[in-house]
Amino acid sequence: MGEIGRRARMLRDRKLRGFSLWATREFGRRLRHARRRAGMTQANLALALGLSRPAVVNLEQGRQNVTLRALLLAGRAVGCSPCRLLPPLARRGRLPEAHHG
Repeated sequence: MGEIGRRARMLRDRKLRGFSLWATREFGRRLRHARRRAGMTQANLALALGLSRPAVVNLEQGRQNVTLRALLLAGRAVGCSPCRLLPPLARRGRLPEAHHG
C-alpha cells in the first residue's frame, strides 16, 4: 500500500473515531433525558438494565458503549422506542467507508 493509501486510511479511521465518540455521547444525552422524563433514578434504570449504577453513569456521560441488550431494555424501561435513544445519523453526514480487507 502506498503512502496515499495509508494517509487515506488514517483519515478515515480518525473520522470514524470522532463519529463514534459523538454517537456515544449523544446516546448518553438522550438516555439521561428519557430517564428523567420517565421519573427514574440512575439506580432504578440500572436495576432495569441489569447493570450497576456507575455503568449507567458511564452510559449517560458517553464513556461506555451501549450493548444491544441494554439499548432494548432501556427503551422499555423509560417508555420509548429504542430508536429514539439512538442519534440521528443523517445530521452528521455519511459514515466513513468501511475497509473490506
